[in-house]
Amino acid sequence: MMTLCLAGKRRELMCWGLGAWALLVALCPAPASAGYRLQQEVRGTAPGAFSIEARRDVMDLEMKEGLVIIAPLSKGVEYQLYEPSPPKDEPPLFYWLEDPREGADSAVGILSSTPIRVSARSVRLTTLMLKKKNTVGLEPRKARWVFAKNSQTQEITQIGFPPTDGITPWDGFTVRLSPVETYRLTLAGEGVRVWTQQWERENNDVKTVACIAHEGPRQNPGRLGPPPEPRYFLLRTDKVEELSDYTAVTCGFLDPIANDNLGRLVLRVTPLGQEPSSFAAPPAWERPVNFLMKTAANKKSPEELLRDARSFLASKQVDGALLVAQSCIQRDPNFAECHLLLGELYTRLDQFEEAASAYRKFLQSAPSTHPQVAKVRAKLKAFKKSKAP
Repeated sequence: MMTLCLAGKRRELMCWGLGAWALLVALCPAPASAGYRLQQEVRGTAPGAFSIEARRDVMDLEMKEGLVIIAPLSKGVEYQLYEPSPPKDEPPLFYWLEDPREGADSAVGILSSTPIRVSARSVRLTTLMLKKKNTVGLEPRKARWVFAKNSQTQEITQIGFPPTDGITPWDGFTVRLSPVETYRLTLAGEGVRVWTQQWERENNDVKTVACIAHEGPRQNPGRLGPPPEPRYFLLRTDKVEELSDYTAVTCGFLDPIANDNLGRLVLRVTPLGQEPSSFAAPPAWERPVNFLMKTAANKKSPEELLRDARSFLASKQVDGALLVAQSCIQRDPNFAECHLLLGELYTRLDQFEEAASAYRKFLQSAPSTHPQVAKVRAKLKAFKKSKAP
């Protein structure tokens, strides 16, 4: 038995089971093009150390631009995931696994014709496509196919990836390079834990970013021939990459939702022969406060602010929920429900001291008959026990 999956206009998958005879389906081709360029703001110049922030420098894997598709898998079942015939003149397909069995280090990767064993709830695919300048006289792109073979049933799901030409919704950190230098790229955690949306468990720190070495906004004026083709790779904390002949490199995390991400990794770009440790880590980036949200909050009652904060939390926007909940407390310092919500938000962000303080204020403000009193007392005991030597 074989399953065929095709992506619709918004890259949602439509799947059909196929028997021994399969109906061949042709996807509408998009024109191919040449001359990759990434119009990305340069935020650093090599050599140096640069902060890759888990909230800011993220490749967005939502289906916003139609450049990401999602394929459901059976959780707990091992699959062999591969692209049988990757085109030589196209960027590779990156994958991101939702809730993989092996943990954070196995969540992201690059597909090839060699099967990769994965076990997860779903897989997201993207090309990290760069925009191409010239489409005249080139052959149209063809659809790409990814196979997911169920190890238990031997059933193969074919995932159709329609041809595309455009810029992936990428917000990575771009570093300018000198094309006459050869650089070493290293990644370090600097003692800071890095979590993205699905990694809120112990020992599941994210240690990988996706990178593209490319021709930056300023081309190499001394180059006689065409610029090199972009190089796509994963950079890990236990790996060293070397680059030469490029004028820029862009790196960032792969993640569908960045609001709950925490921490950073430090990217060091150093010429050969120079120690990466000679460059100190830059200060951590602080996300700017949304003053418009604060202004709007000043016009609402504590009850309205509580409702807004819960709406933010329901949509997994923890930053917005925290900001509104704090405004709620400013309007009414004795509003028990807002203290309760603040405790939950701080707990999600692993700010346990702030969470404990919010829960204690909830107990002071709430009546003894409140249904959450017993649970909050249990949480405070757990916090105290976790701090005990």
